[in-house]
Amino acid sequence: MNAYLFMRWKDARLKYVQTPGHPDTMTYGRDEIWHPTVELINAVDPRQTVHEKLKVHADGAVDYTERFSAAVTSKFALRRFPFDSQTLNLVIRPYVGERKEFSLVADVPHSRTVPEFQTYSSLASWNLQSFRVRVGTEEAADGGPVTEARFELSLKRESAFYVWKVIVPLLLMVFLSWAVFWVEPGDLASQVQIAVTTVLTIIAFAFAISGSLPRVPYLTFIDKFFLTCYVFVFLAMVELMSVHLSHRSRGAELAERIRRHSRWAVPVAFLVTNTVLLIELGTG
Repeated sequence: MNAYLFMRWKDARLKYVQTPGHPDTMTYGRDEIWHPTVELINAVDPRQTVHEKLKVHADGAVDYTERFSAAVTSKFALRRFPFDSQTLNLVIRPYVGERKEFSLVADVPHSRTVPEFQTYSSLASWNLQSFRVRVGTEEAADGGPVTEARFELSLKRESAFYVWKVIVPLLLMVFLSWAVFWVEPGDLASQVQIAVTTVLTIIAFAFAISGSLPRVPYLTFIDKFFLTCYVFVFLAMVELMSVHLSHRSRGAELAERIRRHSRWAVPVAFLVTNTVLLIELGTG
């Protein structure tokens, strides 16, 4: 995260009488006057300050401006992945040793994303929905109360990559496995070749894109879709073995009946299963 941090407070010790020849503000270094110490609670590492400036007005009001960068962490809910929305948090609190010396109050009207965010944002796979700030009281590390300012970026994932690069190819692979329903029952070699090739292709495809999928201990939407594809390719293999065994033991009539029913039963079951997944996605 790259951001500007603006803080304003009053320090009566810094008041001065403004004269015509005196500047409107006095500029100080960071170590020359007292300033509140704030921490990014959810930062992975301490924030890196790029630029900072302290300006003091005649009435003792101090304006602090800081440009910083930091890597921060937020908890994601990925069950709807890749059609999920997330909230990225930046949590600021007073340093625990100074929590009794000052409190945080949010300047909501001036808390915003800069116009350059949309033009130069590195979050190419996300679409910014909203930005808000709220202040509350939480428990500090020493057990006492401390004020907390929480800046929240609400984002929606751009899912087109996963639709066109994952979901559509998987659908085509499943459709390809259904070609066994139109192969002659006696042509076992062709049926097995189609089914096995499809299974190996899906497995190789899963390994190829595994780096783009979240590693979480629960099933996401795309995990369920993968499992559905595996199951229906496996059903195509079960069908071809049933047709072949029936053709050998009971004749062509039973084999043809199984094949004819499979042509519509398997696609309909696949459609119903994915409809259920979409309904679950919409209501989850």
